Amino acid sequence: MSPLGVPGTFFLGGAWHVFFMKNVNKQISVKQKLQDIENLLKNKSPNAKSKFPELISVFEYIGAIVAIVSLIIFFPRISVYPGQPLDTKNPFNNPFIVKNDGYLPLRKIEYSVGLDFVETKRKVNIKDIEVTGPHEIFHLGGNDQFTIMIDDYNYTIPPAGEVDKARILINLKYQPWFVPIKFKKHLNFETKTSTNEEKYWYPL
Repeated sequence: MSPLGVPGTFFLGGAWHVFFMKNVNKQISVKQKLQDIENLLKNKSPNAKSKFPELISVFEYIGAIVAIVSLIIFFPRISVYPGQPLDTKNPFNNPFIVKNDGYLPLRKIEYSVGLDFVETKRKVNIKDIEVTGPHEIFHLGGNDQFTIMIDDYNYTIPPAGEVDKARILINLKYQPWFVPIKFKKHLNFETKTSTNEEKYWYPL
C-alpha cells in the first residue's frame, strides 16, 4: 500500500488527471488555431464560406440575360406579306409588303420575284419565268417597309380573270447595318380562290 494511504493516492491521481487534461486541451486549442489560420490563408475558413462562387453564379445569370436581350434587339428580322388587293380578280395586281421587324436598320436589301407557275382556266400552264434583277433598297430603318408590285415585272401573264392558280417566289438578301454578313430568305406564295371567285395570296 502507498505510504500516502488511499486518500493521498486518490488526491494525487485526480491532480494528475486534471493536469494532463489541461495540457491536452491546450494542445488541441493550439492545433485548432493553427488550422484556422491555415484555412484562412487558403480562403477555406470553415466558419466563413467564400462568396466567390456565389458571385460567379450571379454574373453568369446576368450575362445570360444580357445575351438573350441583345439577341432579341440586334438579330435582324424581316417579313413579307400580301398587302390589300387592288383587284381580287387579278392576283398579279397585288402589292407585297416587305417590312423590317427589327429595332435596328437593315442595309443593302436585294429582292427579286420569280414566277413558279401559272395555271389558266383553260389549263394552260406557264412555268419558271425568271425575273430581271435583283433590285436593291440601300437602307430600311427599324419597323420601316417598302412595297413590291408583281405586275411591275415583264411577265407573260394571262389577262385578269383568266388566272386559275399561281405561285410566286420572293427572294431576299439583307444585312444589319453593323455586321457585313448577308442573310437570305426565300418565301413562296400561292393563290387561293374564294367562293365568289376572288383570288388571294397565301404563304406556303
